[in-house]
Amino acid sequence: MPLEDYRRKRDFGRTSEANHWLLIKHGSPEELKVALATPAENPPAGDEWLHEIKYDGYRLLARKTGAAVWLLSRNGKDWTDRFAMIAEDLHHLPGDIVLDGEIVVLDPEGRSSFQLLQRRLQGNPTGPLVYYVFDLLFCDAVDMREIELIARKRQLADIIGSLPAECSIRFSDHQRGQGSLFFECVCKAGLEGVISKRVTSKYSGRRTRDWLKVKCSRRQEFVIGGFTRPEGGRFGFGAILLGYYTPDGELCYAGRAGSGFSEKQLKTMWLAMSELARKTSPFVNPPSSLKFKGVTWTEPRMVAEISFTEWTEDGVLRHPVFQGLRDDKVAAEVRLEVNQTTRTGTMQVSGIEITHPERPVFPDAGISKGQIAEYYGKVAAMMLPYLEARPLSVVRCPEGSHKKCFFQKHLAAGMSPQIGTISIEETAGESSEYLAVQNAEGLVALAQFGVIEIHPWLSRRDRLDQPDMLVFDLDPGEGVPWEEVLGAALLLRHILQATGLESFAKRTGGKGLHLVVPIRRGPDFSEARAFARAIAEKLRQENPEKLLTSASKAKRANKIYIDYLRNGRGATAVAPYSLRARSGAPVATPVDWDSLISNRAAEATSMESMLTWLAEHGKDPWSGYFQVRQSIPKSALKELRVK
Repeated sequence: MPLEDYRRKRDFGRTSEANHWLLIKHGSPEELKVALATPAENPPAGDEWLHEIKYDGYRLLARKTGAAVWLLSRNGKDWTDRFAMIAEDLHHLPGDIVLDGEIVVLDPEGRSSFQLLQRRLQGNPTGPLVYYVFDLLFCDAVDMREIELIARKRQLADIIGSLPAECSIRFSDHQRGQGSLFFECVCKAGLEGVISKRVTSKYSGRRTRDWLKVKCSRRQEFVIGGFTRPEGGRFGFGAILLGYYTPDGELCYAGRAGSGFSEKQLKTMWLAMSELARKTSPFVNPPSSLKFKGVTWTEPRMVAEISFTEWTEDGVLRHPVFQGLRDDKVAAEVRLEVNQTTRTGTMQVSGIEITHPERPVFPDAGISKGQIAEYYGKVAAMMLPYLEARPLSVVRCPEGSHKKCFFQKHLAAGMSPQIGTISIEETAGESSEYLAVQNAEGLVALAQFGVIEIHPWLSRRDRLDQPDMLVFDLDPGEGVPWEEVLGAALLLRHILQATGLESFAKRTGGKGLHLVVPIRRGPDFSEARAFARAIAEKLRQENPEKLLTSASKAKRANKIYIDYLRNGRGATAVAPYSLRARSGAPVATPVDWDSLISNRAAEATSMESMLTWLAEHGKDPWSGYFQVRQSIPKSALKELRVK
């Protein structure tokens, strides 16, 4: 639509401030909302996108009405006095205008630096202050927000180009198309990242996928919820405790940052945080390790910019470094930045159409629905032998692992025909169709339906009442170190070997271990469970102070529960290579005994590290599992029958 069609002539110079903002549909400057970008993994391809440098500063709206100027933060704070030099240069703008941009301080290489900006605000100017402008919201009574971005930027370039050369206001130029090449150049130059924008997009005043942000390094805002006491002669505090809000309004703990502070920041932040002190933790999941370590909890009002290397499997920041406080951000609006793929609509994995592939499933790890489908497509060859001809129970998380998840075992409406079924007679005499998969297409189709975890029966279709494996679950309670779990596993392995049975170890994706024992079919589930119980009791008797076979949770603290109850009809155990619906996207990982013994770390394997391992090794750690031919000793079965 032509620009003239949007013109609504107004005499701004003769209206009051309140009336002026009323004319542009807002009662006050604070009510004007800025457009926000959605995190993405890569810049989108195609000429329908333009790409700008992502600046490392403060996002500010600039407004000029007659002789009056304002600089407003994204949460409506008046920062005109803070940046008086920029405000003064706004007077050079022609007419009445509202701009969107970012105020930065440039380092000697011409790169924006948030730390230099922080120093300048503390009275230590170390580089030129610049206001980079990338959007035009209002111009001489015209509401530009409904005009396509590319037209807004053309007019903006003309306006900024008319300013004096020495002016601190500059146009933020862009590259149309070739997003990947632009991103590569930006990262090589040591810049923060790229903002990709659809050329036809309107200015929405909210977060949309018309604007995408792609960072070269990991960095985002976190809410401060407390601080630790200083050590080693340090003044003020030791580290700040960080978190982010879930969509449900809960503050989740994300780790602590103890580096990156200047002496002045240690003092001023300590004073500010002390005024916000409270008796209880503001985090919904405070780590138990902080309980008795001199922590001062605070009201979650302060926001910090943090750089970090990655997320751990426990959903905690690795190597976080403080970059500065974000006075321009509202704490309650700080969310986890989940990298989303830039694919829209659908994608194909193993011939299965995946809808909404960009939907976050593991927000803490930045893993989407499409990535889960790709994972199961890649591990299918390794995983399927453990699922073949077995009824399945699955864990579905339609809204992501951080939302409500539930078990499902029956075929449901809308499921792909690639997902098979096994008919099982229930106790009431009626048959039900249980889920089953026989190929990669079926496995990926489960992911399309929101499945994260896959738990097969211990028996196969042709003899459902006769298991072909036993499973012992070593489940450590609170306070049990990994060395004790490993010791119990080795002792259980020895007891099984004494009966003539070899076992295979599997990390469960948490702190525990499964020992899986392949057996010849013959005994029914009641006999198999009785034998498993006898073995579990024998293990418990070896160390009754640390081991128990009772399912009572009240008794599990500092002990390892030996769960043999999985060896009943209809019971399941998580499959090798299955993802778990837990923080960090851990994987149930088969491990050979030598590796388990030599690597005493209890860390779970993540989805990403599992794919890396498979790419490097390409073979199943349980080599020989399907060639094992062993049976529960007849003497043991006879003794159990007598009892």
